[in-house]
Amino acid sequence: IEDPSCFWVIIKGRSPVIDSEVDYQKLNSAMNDFYNSMCQDLEMKPLMLEEEQVCVVYCEELKCWCRAVIKSIVSSADHYLTECFLVDFAKYIPVKSKNIRVAVETFMRLPYRAKKFRLYCTKPVTLHIDFCEDSTEIVPAKKWDSAAVRYFQNILKATQVEAKLCAVEEDTFEVFLYVTTKNEEVCVNDDLVAKNFACYVSPTENKNLDSLEKPRLSIKSASFSSKLNPALALWPMFLQGKDSQRME
Repeated sequence: IEDPSCFWVIIKGRSPVIDSEVDYQKLNSAMNDFYNSMCQDLEMKPLMLEEEQVCVVYCEELKCWCRAVIKSIVSSADHYLTECFLVDFAKYIPVKSKNIRVAVETFMRLPYRAKKFRLYCTKPVTLHIDFCEDSTEIVPAKKWDSAAVRYFQNILKATQVEAKLCAVEEDTFEVFLYVTTKNEEVCVNDDLVAKNFACYVSPTENKNLDSLEKPRLSIKSASFSSKLNPALALWPMFLQGKDSQRME
């Protein structure tokens, strides 16, 4: 959970945007068999590393090979240390260069399970002071306040969380988020606005404000053609014209 404009969800079960659970189990099994057998093969190690590169990495915590995207690279005396995003587990992990392998096309065909979400038409706010007019007002901001981020992270620890899908913009699902605590359902979007952590904007204003923001992490890959990840390309078509629905 980065902030209300960028949090990651692993979609499980039946869905128009991912394949079946069995398909992912087969993928993980085949991928780990392949990379374990080729672990010492120098040809499987990338010739160079760069940010946004799609690869397969060994995760010490999960004890398996995982599909990933390199987010940053730091050099040291004996190796490169990278920060990678696991696209099926929605996790950032540090990975040594010796544990990075070339992504084989066959293992990239299933859509990534980690999907990026954000609150629908809900923007951070800041206090604008006009010294000439001697007035103050709350206006949309580009960045979420640290207190708002902490509150958002804490409220998502509720017993139950549901999302009502409202729109899909490129690779991001825009939702109204609902949490249930002490048998009471709360709309997180409304709650942030009520506490002056956020404000609502129209869909048009939402797009205009998004165009001014810096690019967020995207797990779409330019290293493979869109035909290898068909669900990503077809999300808008799947959802266009359909009624909003809740997804647990």
